[in-house]
Formats: sequence, C-alpha cells, structure tokens
Amino acid sequence: MAHLSLGYEHSCVVLDGGTLWCWGRNQNGQLGLGDITAHSAPTQVGSNSTRTLVASGQEHSCALRTDRSRWCWGRNQAEQLGLEDTAQRLEPTEASGELSQLTVGLAHSCGATSSRIISCWGSDSDGQLGIDGDGSPISTPTGLVGGEQWVMLSAGGRHSCAVRLDSTLWCWGYNIDGELGNGDFVDRSVPTQVGTEAKWVEVAGAGFHSCGRTNNDELWCWGGGLRGQLEIGQDGPNVNIPSPQRVGTESDWRRVIGDRSHACGLRGSGELWCWGANEGGQLGLAVLDNHPSPTQIGQADDWTDLAAGSAHSCGIRNGGGLWCWGDDQYGQVGSETGSLITNPTRICLPTGG
Repeated sequence: MAHLSLGYEHSCVVLDGGTLWCWGRNQNGQLGLGDITAHSAPTQVGSNSTRTLVASGQEHSCALRTDRSRWCWGRNQAEQLGLEDTAQRLEPTEASGELSQLTVGLAHSCGATSSRIISCWGSDSDGQLGIDGDGSPISTPTGLVGGEQWVMLSAGGRHSCAVRLDSTLWCWGYNIDGELGNGDFVDRSVPTQVGTEAKWVEVAGAGFHSCGRTNNDELWCWGGGLRGQLEIGQDGPNVNIPSPQRVGTESDWRRVIGDRSHACGLRGSGELWCWGANEGGQLGLAVLDNHPSPTQIGQADDWTDLAAGSAHSCGIRNGGGLWCWGDDQYGQVGSETGSLITNPTRICLPTGG
C-alpha cells in the first residue's frame, strides 16, 4: 500500500498500483464516488492509477498524482477544496498548482512544493492557514508568512504544525487547549516556534492536541488532554498542557498519529500502541474506557503505518495487509457490519492491498 488516510468518519487508501479506494460516510461526497451514499466496503474512486498520496479531512479529501497535480472533492463551504468557489464536489476535481506533500484538517488544507515551500487554503477562522489573514476563507493556495523551507507538515482540526529544514518545530492556528505547544492558550495566525530546540523529525496535528517525535526517537505531546490523548497517565477537563511533555522514557518511537481525542504510535520493530478516548473502540481495546497511558494493541510487531479518524483507526502490516477497528456506524471501518469493532480486523482489498 502506498498511502493511508482517515477522515472524521471516512477512510481512503492508495494501493501500490496507484488506484484510490474510499469507504465510510459520504453525506458531502467526501468519498469522491459521484454520490452522497455511505459505502461500507472499500470502493474504487474513478479509474485513474497514478495516485501517490491521499489526505482526508472532516468532510473533504484531496489526492496527488505522479505528476504532482492536486485533486480535491467533498464539502467546500470554507473553500477547502481550493477551487475558487464554495461548490461541493462529488468526484475528484483538479485544482491548480503542483505539490509533493499534502495534509488536510477540519476545513482547511495545506501542501508543500518540491522546493519545500508551504501554502494553505480554506478556513482561516483561527489562523490555521498561517498567512496572518483577517479570518476570511481563502480559496487559492497562499504561502505561509516567512517563506521558510519545510520538511514535513500536519494539519490538526483547526491548527497546523510543520518541521522546518533546520529541524525546528512551528505551529499556528487554534490554541484554546494549548495545541500549538508555545506555552500559552492564545491563537496564532503566523507560524510560532515550539520551544527552542532543533531536534524534531515528525509532527502529528490532531483535533485538540499535537504530538511530535524527535531525532532520538522520543515522543512528546501537548494540548488538550480531556480524554487521555496526551499519554501522560491523566485525563479530565483540566488536563491541558501548552508545552511539549515527554511521553514515558522510551526512545524507540517510529511513528505517531492522532485525531479528535485519541492517538496511536509505532515502537521498536513495529509494535502498535494506542491511548486516549475509546468510546468507539478506536484504540483496539475491548474495554471502552479512556486509556490515558499508551497500551500495546495485540502482540504483532510488523506494523508499518497508521492513520486515525474521529472514532476509528487503521494500520498497515508488513506484506500490505490493511487492518481497521473502531466505530463502523457509517462503514468507515470497512467491516460491513455497522457495529463497533474493538479488535484490529483485516479489511478486504483487491490485489495490491
């Protein structure tokens, strides 16, 4: 599998052959299938076989092709599709510009060019575009204030974070829960540095929190911890931490992802660990309680990638198998049961998945 991304209540994956498959909730056409009907099993999006990457938000999705062209579809009330209007799209529609990276949030999108320049578009209600705007939505990709070069980026719900070429970490946008990690709870409309150290290699923006991985494979999290998603062994209404706090003492983290109120990560050779909210079974644990500390999911050590939705999760295991779990109310897990799936379950895909 080439790339996996989960939206709020839908899922998409690009297979090694370049085909795109989506499933789950579809009330705004976020599956790109030409209808607004939920699909409980992976369904191919068009016939194109040159997709390389897919990014799924709350109710919109975007994908890149091998020629770096950008295609978006779904809800567009905040111009998050970048098509210079607010019309919904039920099928992938080409937008201007070429990108090599892409990430989408609740109702905004960001991408990076091959020259490592980031542009954002869509809702700017909380400064999440990083352009020092007036809060109005922007339909055309607009460069971040500063014009720096970046190596990776991640959009949270209404905030964004990125790692600069010099390994410093910067965030911007909504910050009421401390999700920007800059020590306070004030929104920022321009990129603001997280701490002072140049040690970051990965960042994951989530609904109300963020996590980052350092160059020595330590994991740090910050922001809202109401449901235990900060992995610090606590949860509750007053657990908001506006500065990075280290998770445990381990130095073998390989990957971290998060969504509304849960997160998962890979450790060691490929062990799967999850924490936070679990009301839908999104942690892969049968007990549907919050888990404010990382808990290993099963004994498999061959996980290679992960993605998180609102109340579901998916992962890829060595050899290409796709496994999903959590709330399948709209078919987003792909189990075709419509119920809670509390253990990782193999999802049927065509050859290549």
